[in-house]
Amino acid sequence: MHCLEKYALACNALIDTPHLEGSFFPLPFDKYITLDLGAEFNHRQYPFFQDVIHDILPVLQANSIHIIQLGDPRDPPLQGVYYLNNRTQVGHANYLLKNSLLHISSQSFSANVANCLKTPQVLIYEKNEIDLCGPSWDRDSLDLFLHKGAPRPSLGAPTKTISVLSVYPEKIAKKILNNLSLDSSFLNYETLYIGDSYIHNALEVIPNFNAPNNAYHKTLVNIRGDLGFNEQAIASWCNCERKIAIKLPAVFNFNFLQHIKNFIHGTSYEIHMDTSMETLQQLKSLGKDLRLYSCEENLDALKELRLKFLNFSIEQDIKTTEKSLDISEDIDYTSFYFKSSKKILSNNQIFESLPLALQGVQAQAEPLIINSPQFWEDLKFYKIYKKNG
Repeated sequence: MHCLEKYALACNALIDTPHLEGSFFPLPFDKYITLDLGAEFNHRQYPFFQDVIHDILPVLQANSIHIIQLGDPRDPPLQGVYYLNNRTQVGHANYLLKNSLLHISSQSFSANVANCLKTPQVLIYEKNEIDLCGPSWDRDSLDLFLHKGAPRPSLGAPTKTISVLSVYPEKIAKKILNNLSLDSSFLNYETLYIGDSYIHNALEVIPNFNAPNNAYHKTLVNIRGDLGFNEQAIASWCNCERKIAIKLPAVFNFNFLQHIKNFIHGTSYEIHMDTSMETLQQLKSLGKDLRLYSCEENLDALKELRLKFLNFSIEQDIKTTEKSLDISEDIDYTSFYFKSSKKILSNNQIFESLPLALQGVQAQAEPLIINSPQFWEDLKFYKIYKKNG
């Protein structure tokens, strides 16, 4: 039974379509669609809307259609949208939704409002909740993406498996364009994998050049000191209110770390059986986050290592490989493309992956996979896809 029917039964009342008042809101354009990132609970939010916009924006712009972002003021503004979060009152939002060509959202309050106003929608919903609490006034205006969700309906606690991540962006982009009667045939790619950290931007620096003036202000910068411990280059990143996280080499200058410790967010260090206790005590004395890790695959050897350094927490750093994709052992991965949310800076240039940075080769707009261990170690930051036809 739908929750609306339960309320009506409890109140001995009839269900009817609400009347929603709208207030005029001036816009510098006529045609638009609306987008709401929010959801009733965070675990139901769809995190890949930026990729959806990247796919549809050129076609929308060619047809003079804009994208208005509505919703919670805490939602980050997406690139390519007209951002109105926290800039409208209820009546303004009703007006904008009523005159929208199409509304896109997850399980949000605006989805119910748009449904009352009979605005066509593309919605991302859990299968077992659409009939319990989904928009119910005009089901014909809904184009749904249903994902598995929790085994049972949940109105509070987040699901352990976030199944909304299984809805890939190109599928939503095609639905949007089809609902607007626009061409979607150019979206001829198929997403095969999206890493857990793809939605988070990361910046990694190989310290072989000095930091650009005033660039990456107030940014956390990951320094690959294990690929070169150039003290002058590292020190150049210690300004502009930046914080740095350093992956240390086996041998390093501790006095230098003490000198720049106010800019250090944390350090990571690979530990071995021959690592000196003095080195670990020095790193601990910095008073910063310290991540000790071991690449030892043998569990017995790892236990011995942890026993020797009993007072320290040691992580097992398990390297990801192409087998981590779990697609097929016979696939030629070098025919696939990737997009990374981690940017690598080397010699004052930006690269899409570590192998490209080490080779000094700039990738094309859509770079192909490089089947190497250094490429796969950043798998969690990648979206991997293939082109059809």
